[in-house]
Formats: sequence, structure tokens, C-alpha cells
Amino acid sequence: MKGIRARLVGSHLLVIGVAIFVLVSFLIFAVRHYYYDSIEQGITQRVRVSADFYESYLSGTPLATQADDLLTSYTENIHAQVQIIDQSGALLVDSLDPDRIAQLAELPDVAAALRGREQSWRGVLRTTGEPVLSFSVPLIADGQVVGVLRYVSSLSQTNQTLWSISIFLSLVGIIVIALSALVSLVLSNSITKPILTLIDSAEKLARGKLSERVTKDREDELGRLADTINHLASELQRNEVLQHRFISSVSHELRTPLTSIHGWTVLLLSSDFKNKEELVEGLRIINQETNRLSYLVEDLLDFSKLQSGQLSLRKELINVSELLKDLEAQMTPRAHRLGIRLIFSQLPAQLHLQADMNRLKQVLLNILDNAMKFTPEMGHIWVSAEVSEGNFSIKIKDDGQGILEEDLSFVKNRLYQGKGAQSGSGIGLAICDEIMRLHHGSLQIESEAGVGTQVTLSLPCSNTS
Repeated sequence: MKGIRARLVGSHLLVIGVAIFVLVSFLIFAVRHYYYDSIEQGITQRVRVSADFYESYLSGTPLATQADDLLTSYTENIHAQVQIIDQSGALLVDSLDPDRIAQLAELPDVAAALRGREQSWRGVLRTTGEPVLSFSVPLIADGQVVGVLRYVSSLSQTNQTLWSISIFLSLVGIIVIALSALVSLVLSNSITKPILTLIDSAEKLARGKLSERVTKDREDELGRLADTINHLASELQRNEVLQHRFISSVSHELRTPLTSIHGWTVLLLSSDFKNKEELVEGLRIINQETNRLSYLVEDLLDFSKLQSGQLSLRKELINVSELLKDLEAQMTPRAHRLGIRLIFSQLPAQLHLQADMNRLKQVLLNILDNAMKFTPEMGHIWVSAEVSEGNFSIKIKDDGQGILEEDLSFVKNRLYQGKGAQSGSGIGLAICDEIMRLHHGSLQIESEAGVGTQVTLSLPCSNTS
């Protein structure tokens, strides 16, 4: 969970950090640009006015003779350094250093002004190392450049102010990132905490604690996951109960015939074989119970194939009419013994079907076996078949005890056993349902407790001829 929390916080901080960095950088750049532009515009406007005044009123007098007077007038009400330079680039006067003698023609702004073009320059003074912003304009007399008027403004205070603003903005950005980190931690915990709870519950389920349930405290994807885990736990718990009941039922189903076979075997081994009736009855019961065991083993093998998805069909063209007649002949004697009236009606005269003969017969025998098991003496079982609306269907109906409503929707589930005393192993109907599905058909069960049950087996007519 550290990985998810770290990735969540890291991704949030990465996005927020990049956004804050870009924003702070932009603000610092914008503030610097604003300050420098403001200073440059102020100097530019003053220099241009002074140059225009010289050209309009003072250009008739040599620049060198009136440089001091010009300097005095130009420095009034301005905090910038004022320099007047002659046409050779030599410094005539300087408001900050009157005695200074220097050649300034190599400075970019001065060189441009000497060529008749005004220009600004921002750099560092070689003499003092002070950052400055200067603006130079040419002084014109009779259409000729006679000198340069240069205003120089120190940027020391401005840079200090900009540095303070930059530090302030950076601190604000750091604070925002720190707060974002805290918010990200809170958000990541709100996500990872329920995930940890889900993992803990899943691990308990994996260890076999199937009564474990997840507390759902939100209606989102994690809430849906909690519902899914709880549903899975319920299904696992139910399947475990069904598995135990299945094992108990199969053990009982195996124990009963084995006990009977063992008892009669012991009895016959101790017999002198003079009582023929006893011998015949013993062998009949042993044969009957052996067949019962064989059917149960076949069901278990089919169930194993069903679980592994290996249950398959061997389709061939079969005569359904003959199959139903054989079924009637096979099941009628048993119905008589049980006192049940078995009625076959509406059977087709001739009907052929592409199907697995043995598997289809297995389904019919299983359904009839269940019907006889749950139909009391003097009860009725009706078997009918018809072709209608593109489907071939066989209906097996009884007036037995029926199926409880709470069991009806589960009786075809694997390993499910009803609450009735005669409930089977829970594999027969699951196998029958799968066989019908492999035939592209269906097995439908309608039942009402105390009234009876009707099972409808349907196959598409595309399989008939």
C-alpha cells in the first residue's frame, strides 16, 4: 500500500509542483518585465522631451559651450544620472561626477545615438559593478548629430525589490506545494485505507474465514468492490455448505448400497445354498445395488467432466419416437411397483433428431427418476412431446410434492440440494441442464409446493428432420 500512496502523492505533487513552478516563474518574469518597462518608459519619455527641447530652442549654440546649463536644466526633478556626450563620444558633463573624463562611444546605446538612432541598454557599470538601465538619444542641430543625451538609472534598488518579490513568490509556491502534499496524503489515505480493509478481508477469505464481510461506507467504485467481495464471500460460504452437504449425501448414497451388498454377501457366504429363494433374492439385491452404485459413479464422472468443461456429445440421427417408446417400456414397471400411474401421450408418430442418444436418454431418465421419487403412491406422471413454433419439446409433469419456492431458482445449480428429506446429491439436474445446453436447447422447471412439477425439455427444430 506504500506503493499506491507514494504514487498518488507523487503524481499529485509532480503536477502541482510543475504548475506552481511555471506560475511562479511567469509571475517573476512578469514583475521584472513590468518594473524594467516602467523605468525605461519613464526615462525614455524624459530624454525625448529634453532632446526635442534642445533641437527646437538651443541647437544654434555649440553643444560644448552650453553643456553645463543643459545639464542643470535636465537634472531638475529627476533621480537619474544625466550625461551629455559630444559627437566624438567624449563625455562632456556628468550629473554625478562633474570632473569625470571618459570616452563612451563604445557603449551600445551611445554608439546607436551617435548614428542618429535612440536606444536603451541594460547592463553593469565596469567602474562600480552597479546594474543600470540607460537610454540615449541623439541631439540634432541643422539635421546633423552634434551629441548624445544619455539618462542612466540605477537598478540596484529595483533588483533588490525584485529579489524580495521573487523570494516571496517562491515561498508562497513552497507553502502551496506543502499544503498540496498534506491534502494529497489525506486524499491518498482516504483511498488506501478502504483498500487496505478490502485486502484484509480478502486475505481472511483466502484463509478460509468465509464469514468475513466488508463494511461498505461509500457509494463509489470501492463501494461496488466491497459489494462484490461480500457477494463472493456469500457464494463461497454457500458453496462450502453445498460441498459439505454433497459429500455427506454422496457418502450416504455410497454407504447404503455398500451396506446392503456387504450384508447379503456375508449372508450368502454363510449359507448352505439350499434355500434357492433366499439365494435369488440376495443376488437380485446385490445386482440392484451394484447398478445403483454404477449410476452414482457415472454421475460423479459426468460431474467431474462438467466441472472441467469436458462434458461432450456424440451426435447422430436418432428416432425420438422410438426413444420415448423405449423409455415408456423401461419406466412403466417401476411406476407400477411404486403405485404411480405413468402416462405417455401426444407422442409423435415419426420424428428424427440430431442428438446424442445416450445423453438425451440420461436426461429423460433423470427427470423421470426425480418425478417418481417425489410423487406419492396413487400419483400421476404425464409425458408428452410436441413440435411448435420452431421448437421440439418434451414435457414431464407430475402431481407430486413439488419444489419449495426458495429452492426452485437453485435446483439446477451444481451441488445444490433442497431441504426435502429425499433431496439427491445435487449433481443430476446440473448435468442435465448442461447436456441440454450442449444440444443448444433448454431445461425449464415450473413447480408449486404441494401441487406438482413440470419439466420442459426444448430443442430447436433445426436439429429435427
